[in-house]
Amino acid sequence: MIDYCEAIDNIALTKRMGFLSEFLEKPGMKTFVKYAKTKVNPKYNLLDPQGGDSGEFIADWKLRLNISKQEIVGIVDKQY
Repeated sequence: MIDYCEAIDNIALTKRMGFLSEFLEKPGMKTFVKYAKTKVNPKYNLLDPQGGDSGEFIADWKLRLNISKQEIVGIVDKQY
């Protein structure tokens, strides 16, 4: 995952993936989450880049959750 983020070189994407890995408590992702946290910059980004400019601010990740945490869990649950 770290190699992928470095190849893509997109801070917003790295923050999104780090947040989701941490929030969803994905096993085996602790090293990636630590890496992603080193890439967090002061600019807030939307979790869903196609969504509206509203929602909860997550300061640790400098992300704006323009979809709710319940919606995220619902999306993940539909995948299984």
